[in-house]
Amino acid sequence: MASPRVINPQVQVPGSRQGEGRVGRRPETHFELRFLPYQIQPMCLFPVLPGETLMNCNLQTQMWSDPLKPILKNQVWHAEFYLYYCKFRDLPGWEASADGLGKDLIDMIESGEALTPNVNVSGSPVYGCPPGGVDYVQSCLSRVVESYWREEGETSGSASVGGVPIAAASGSRRDVMDKLTAAVNYQDRRQALDWDGSGTITVDDIEMAYREWIGQKDGAELDMDFEDWVRAAGGKAVVKHEDREELHLPEELLGVREFTYPTNTVEPTTGTPSSAVGWRWKKGQRKMFRFEEWGWLLGVFCVRPKLLTGNQSGLFADMMQTRDHWFPPNMDPRSWQPHMNVTKNTGPLSTVFTTAVATDYMVNLRDLLRYGEQFTNFAPTAGDGMFATLPTVTQLHYPSTADVSAPFADIATGRIRASGVIQIGMKTHKSVVSSEEPESLALSKW
Repeated sequence: MASPRVINPQVQVPGSRQGEGRVGRRPETHFELRFLPYQIQPMCLFPVLPGETLMNCNLQTQMWSDPLKPILKNQVWHAEFYLYYCKFRDLPGWEASADGLGKDLIDMIESGEALTPNVNVSGSPVYGCPPGGVDYVQSCLSRVVESYWREEGETSGSASVGGVPIAAASGSRRDVMDKLTAAVNYQDRRQALDWDGSGTITVDDIEMAYREWIGQKDGAELDMDFEDWVRAAGGKAVVKHEDREELHLPEELLGVREFTYPTNTVEPTTGTPSSAVGWRWKKGQRKMFRFEEWGWLLGVFCVRPKLLTGNQSGLFADMMQTRDHWFPPNMDPRSWQPHMNVTKNTGPLSTVFTTAVATDYMVNLRDLLRYGEQFTNFAPTAGDGMFATLPTVTQLHYPSTADVSAPFADIATGRIRASGVIQIGMKTHKSVVSSEEPESLALSKW
């Protein structure tokens, strides 16, 4: 390795690792989990360094449920696994104005600032954070959920059960209810490019901004910023960490999704036949991905039984009664045209949006044309586990605690249980691990 170089009297860093040899490392996590359906359950967290490369992921697990209600023997269940890459600057508080954990991690690299303000003194068992630790799992999960599991404007905390975020009831089985909203006035959302607050963009404004950029580009800075530290560690800073949300999104690297039906089983404590659902996975996926910055690999499970909306009675297709409802939305420039306004106390949700409710409701006809809708010919029975108590006036898309517990024979203790191991194959800098570390990353270890 090159000898250390001095940036200024206060900062001393090692030479760049860009040309350093690479070897393999294979971190793994053995997990034991108990969680409810629809919870987005974390199951591993692997730190990654700039310049490392993901080579493969090997997941071996068995998931099974506690006994289910016999009436649900035909209910479809989906099990899902996802692996996400969360950079330092993806975490909540990356904005300079917020100055939260994301920004503090960048400051930690730049100036050695401690993360004391972010320490969880009491810990968080649900996320595996010990007392005195920084709850990286919760922070990574929060950004992952907001980026991949929520609609625009929703937060990770929009819906949770037991302190863990939950997925929407429809999941990947999308239908017309996905964009159900209370009636709103569609306003002009365009904004003027008023950079200096004067209401007008002048040539001088553009010229001054350009001169400032040239000065920053050509100037020789004495202190290292975050991008300099990333390069010194062997990575490559692609962009600056501006306050632009699209530059601060976790990346989904891998995904597995499989469905199954419940099968008959025997309750070992009583010998009584019952119904349960389970999966046995041995998944090996090769995926080459270079990590350019410090961050984490976060793995999550989500198990979703098919849930229908119990408060929908009838079809939205029967409400298409005007020319606008039948006119192709892409041939009409009005932003509100694809949405069908249904007057309260009428339509499929008349039992929810009643006369006492101070608003009508809307559905997006594009979703009806793309995905369709559910159809039932009987009234759902409360608590049978197939129908969620959705939508309600206050919660349109996410199941309640009662909904996610309803499929189990014992709704108080019923859980999904998972046990297994996940191994990540990485290529890293030679100095990170012993030079004696074997370089083989074969998936045949198990």
